[in-house]
Amino acid sequence: MVGSGAWVASVPRWLQTAVALFGLAVTSVPPNAFAADHTIGPTPSWVIDVGRGTVDAAALAQMADGRHYLLVDTQQRMTAAARVTYRRFATKAVNATGVGGIANIEVEFDPSYETLELHTIALVREGRAIDKLAGARVRILQREAELERRIYDGRKTASIFLDDVRVGDIVDYSFSLRGRNPVFGSSDFGTIGLRFSVPVARLHARLLGDDLAALRIEASNTALKPVVTRRDGIESWQWTLDAVPARVADSGEPSWHDPFPAVRWTAFTDWQAVARWAVPLYARPPVRDSRLDDEVARIAAKESSPAGRLLETLRFVQGDIRYLGVAIGANSHAPNPPSLVLERRFGDCKDKVRLMLAMLDRLGVEARPALVNTELRRGLRARLPGPGQFDHVVLRADIDGHAYWLDPTLPRQGASLDALAQADFDVALVIDDDSQSLVPMTTRVAPLRAYHATFDAREGFDKPVAYTVVTRLGGERAENLRQTFASSSAEALQNDYLNYYAGYFPDISLTTPFKVEDDVKGNRLTTIERYSIATFSRLDDDESRNVVNVETPEMDDILRSPKTTARSAPLAIAHPVDVTLTTEVLLPGDWPVKAETYTVEDPAFSFERTIKPGRDRVVFTDRYQSRVDEIGAADAPRYAANLARARTATGYQLSWPVAGSADAPAAQEANWMLVLVGAMALVLWMLAACAVYRYDPPARAAAPGAPRGFGGWLVLPGLGACLAPFALLIVCWSGREMWSMSTWATLTTPGNAVYHALYAPVLLCSLVALIGIFVFSVLLLVIFLQRRTSTPVVYSGFLIGVLAWQLIDLGFMVALPTGAVEGKDIAEIMQSAIGAVVWSLYFRRSERVAATFVVRRSVEPEAPVPHDLPLPLPE
Repeated sequence: MVGSGAWVASVPRWLQTAVALFGLAVTSVPPNAFAADHTIGPTPSWVIDVGRGTVDAAALAQMADGRHYLLVDTQQRMTAAARVTYRRFATKAVNATGVGGIANIEVEFDPSYETLELHTIALVREGRAIDKLAGARVRILQREAELERRIYDGRKTASIFLDDVRVGDIVDYSFSLRGRNPVFGSSDFGTIGLRFSVPVARLHARLLGDDLAALRIEASNTALKPVVTRRDGIESWQWTLDAVPARVADSGEPSWHDPFPAVRWTAFTDWQAVARWAVPLYARPPVRDSRLDDEVARIAAKESSPAGRLLETLRFVQGDIRYLGVAIGANSHAPNPPSLVLERRFGDCKDKVRLMLAMLDRLGVEARPALVNTELRRGLRARLPGPGQFDHVVLRADIDGHAYWLDPTLPRQGASLDALAQADFDVALVIDDDSQSLVPMTTRVAPLRAYHATFDAREGFDKPVAYTVVTRLGGERAENLRQTFASSSAEALQNDYLNYYAGYFPDISLTTPFKVEDDVKGNRLTTIERYSIATFSRLDDDESRNVVNVETPEMDDILRSPKTTARSAPLAIAHPVDVTLTTEVLLPGDWPVKAETYTVEDPAFSFERTIKPGRDRVVFTDRYQSRVDEIGAADAPRYAANLARARTATGYQLSWPVAGSADAPAAQEANWMLVLVGAMALVLWMLAACAVYRYDPPARAAAPGAPRGFGGWLVLPGLGACLAPFALLIVCWSGREMWSMSTWATLTTPGNAVYHALYAPVLLCSLVALIGIFVFSVLLLVIFLQRRTSTPVVYSGFLIGVLAWQLIDLGFMVALPTGAVEGKDIAEIMQSAIGAVVWSLYFRRSERVAATFVVRRSVEPEAPVPHDLPLPLPE
């Protein structure tokens, strides 16, 4: 197992690593080493000769690379002393592309413990075999395919270029690899595939051994039974298949789903045997190292708690020991000594884990290594036990009864232990003598992922709209983005972000560079992006309406349908995912928006959208939660359909008619029907006001010496009477769009998205009520200034009338689909009710009111009788 690591280096560091390793390789390899990397010899005597197969019609239909595979033969001989693997391939070129494929033979091997022996290379043309081995030129290449992942494994490739290869030729070659990785001792394990991504005319697999009964041998994903024979003390298991079709993988297959038939074998009886095999590899170093002691002493002095020491050690190994794997021979699975790793200041996953273990052991923190498979994940449960099933090592630490799975190959993690993103590959094999089976890793918790997008259109949809996106991430998401910020330039990232949103808003531009707020300890990362969208509204297809599309890019990405739904394999789903997207549109005025909630429930996910309108805004809240990480092939169409339903729900459009269109009246600037209704209402209310003006009750008797005039508490209602008409004019002017022709047509035309039958009567009632309140506010001001005796009654009636209209308006809000009663609405009604009660009582009982409002419309007030004159005696 080579340490895979959990991240890929940037190009500059990769180039530095490549140069360094090239120098290491050149200086450590003898000048004539390449000459001894391969030999030429006869086919081993124990090999069975298998004839080439015949291509059928199904294979012709599946051909994709211009060649037919006529034979794939694998035979392996296992003894206590050695292991020999014999391979033979026969391919036929059907066209020029196929010629290029079969004319280049490549064999990969590990020269640290394997020797390559070439047996035959034959070019078959029109039934005649031409020997190509004698004159073949073998080039040994050291390509290091894993170098981009900073892994140097020393593997080489024997490359043979054949000349004079033509369309219709067959290249038939065989070779053997002899050797066994010393890290495994005499224990054997392995796999032979029985189906591939290309069709094979004949496929042959064979295992030979002195005692195959000591091995566990299984054939998976196939009902084919082996032919078992025993001759001269050697047991043979053999599988032969003809016309093996290609297995074309579906896009999005889970990495743990392995549908390919294969033969597997292992000398390890169970997972406990694998764990015990690995225990000595991670044993405590027998020799003390001063550099290691110094680092341990530094951490011990800085941190006293087990959690603190664990984190400090993790950060040291992550940040100060760079990731680089030199996995040659036994080092493919055996870690280097901690002292060497510390001296070099580099190592792969197993090197870093062993260094951490050595440090934590001296710091008194309980920890153990754990083997995982980053791709196969929980698919390990279906595999035979063996060291070859793992490709990565992590560390498990136990503190206060809690298990923490840590990966020292990650970039330095600065979060607290509870907020730290832990390694999670479904299952792991913990390395100790007591480990008996694979164990589940930490419960998978969705990292924080919340977005808040704001479209500020308060200046109008025809003006540039400010677009702000606030992103809050936590856990693994925060750590990944933090690393992206550390390894990329801010300018390049900002350009990537801008181009992402430009896919939804083509004329978007940057307002200010994004801002980053990083809570490293809490592992929370917030980004704030500010843009301007020059053209937010557009004309619909028939150019009769203006439309605004409220886009939700972040949610659209999550709700994309799978590439294929007609499948033969399961579909992998990102999990765990819990995303909340809040989209707020600040409107240029009151806008009719229907409040609603829409949900989509699927066995694989749940989605909910809520729309909450307000007086000057509308808020959309979308939440997506995954439930599983895969679905069956038969369920893919249902899953895709429900994703489409959820994605459709995120599309929202605001629209209004264009002046002069078929949907709009000829005179867009005036709503003549409402003008007529308003004029009639004005006349009727004025007639009613005249009747009230003629109301002329007698004055209420005032107490002798009562204060008179506009003073005391009477000043407040007096100011209210003076300001009321002007306040009403301001309110009507600011809400004039509610009675415009475009709004009226949008709300009252059947078929529109926001149409409702109540909108027309509500708008008419509102217009009539406001005109009436305005007329009576003017009347109240007039009689108040005239000190009419009717003022107290009219004032109280005015307050009660306003309160009654507020209650009616509240009822309309509840009845309409856009009804969003807010706390401030209730507060205003309560304020009006209290005011009506208080001032009605004041006007009824106040002596100042009685002494001030004494003027009658038809009778002049009598002169007051002096209180110091004697009253006339009765006759």
